[in-house]
Amino acid sequence: MYDQGSYDLAIDYSQDPPPPLSTADATWV
Repeated sequence: MYDQGSYDLAIDYSQDPPPPLSTADATWV
């Protein structure tokens, strides 16, 4: 499934991951 979706090509693993959601955003989600 992972290989079929080509997620390894779509995600740039050389960059830092995005920051986690703030508490307010996490509550909204």
